[in-house]
Amino acid sequence: MTIDAKKIYSTISQFQGEMTQAHFELVSTYLYEGQNSKLRDLDCNLILTYLIFKSLKLLNEKKLQYNYNDLININQSSPINLKKSEIAVDLGYPRESVRRNLNKLEKYNFIRIDNKEIIINMNDCLSDINIERYENSLNKMLDIVLKNIKVETNLYNKSNRVSINFEKKFSLIWYYFLEMIIDISLVWKEYHTSLECWYIFGTCVLNQTYNTRDYSSEKNDENTTENFIINITGTKSIRGLNPTTLSELTGIPRETVTRHLAKLLDNRTITKDRKNLFYFPSIRVQRKSLIKNVEFVKNKVTEFVYKVTKTMN
Repeated sequence: MTIDAKKIYSTISQFQGEMTQAHFELVSTYLYEGQNSKLRDLDCNLILTYLIFKSLKLLNEKKLQYNYNDLININQSSPINLKKSEIAVDLGYPRESVRRNLNKLEKYNFIRIDNKEIIINMNDCLSDINIERYENSLNKMLDIVLKNIKVETNLYNKSNRVSINFEKKFSLIWYYFLEMIIDISLVWKEYHTSLECWYIFGTCVLNQTYNTRDYSSEKNDENTTENFIINITGTKSIRGLNPTTLSELTGIPRETVTRHLAKLLDNRTITKDRKNLFYFPSIRVQRKSLIKNVEFVKNKVTEFVYKVTKTMN
């Protein structure tokens, strides 16, 4: 089955509130697992993500696909020949940070470095991921798109949600997922100054989408992204979160959450009310750059959904 990418983009735009919820549920699962793994470091986890992506890319180029169980039980991945300077440039980290994090990944047995080649220990990297939660979030995203495009296919009908067997083509779909994650992580890392700030900000935004009942707006019919932002920052949608709740939802220590909230307040991407509840405000001065980033993410989500639907043939 192949669905036109333009139709997918149009549907995501039309149902941006629903898609944002499903998409960030998927992304927050990734962020939560990275924050609460042995690494307890989203920057180190992003470097690991990049290495796994490079390893899966080699499999994809060889037209090799693995289900989940076969992939985590593979003896060893194909060695990746990457310089620290290449990783630093691609991910926007200082070379010394890359060196330190590679040592940390090797210490925890996620990777092995042999004669400057990096070998991924897939079992250690992937055995603890929450397959069911990822699959549920992915199916929600696909359901929103296929239901509203009204695709005539035996993979979707009105009485049953679309369902993709995530495990069956795991290596390919995970490759597409990590490709999207890396791209949007880099954009939000730059915008929010850190991955943890992005995670905290995104959690506040997700909370507001749950409290938004009506995403329609006549303020700007041509820009659905601006309408979306106007609606989730409206008075009726604002339900702030306190630092303790944000810590519980993200797994980031409360003291660290408080420190990052201070940065977000300084950057005016988050504000707080008299009860010390933090939320995403309607700030027009930042809307242009924010819309640009959200549009970038929407394009990446479109590419991801398009590629995943092609695997359903």
